[in-house]
Amino acid sequence: MYLQILLNLYTFIRKCDEFYLMKQIELALNSMYTYNVYTYYFLGVFLMDIEKILGYLLNTSARLIKHDMEKQLIDFDITTAQWAVLKLLDSWGELTQTEIADKLKSDKATVGFIVAR
Repeated sequence: MYLQILLNLYTFIRKCDEFYLMKQIELALNSMYTYNVYTYYFLGVFLMDIEKILGYLLNTSARLIKHDMEKQLIDFDITTAQWAVLKLLDSWGELTQTEIADKLKSDKATVGFIVAR
């Protein structure tokens, strides 16, 4: 399943060169278009599908991988956040709570809660 998502992502990136994307954006900005949560239409012509948008594909991949990690970490009685802190400490050695928060792009309070558990 992950392989298919990554293949879709790769295919999407290969097909969408910068010129094409800029042209689509220009059409959308300079002309009449409608928008809803899932799609963009330009004068009734379909422009984008949520399942082909890079951010959506990356987010979906990340959620699926995290879900599988959570299932694997159940045996060790730790969460993915705790695993991330442990992996960070293994890679970098001794770190302060602030340094951990910076490297994980989190806040100190959240890291403090993770470490306390």
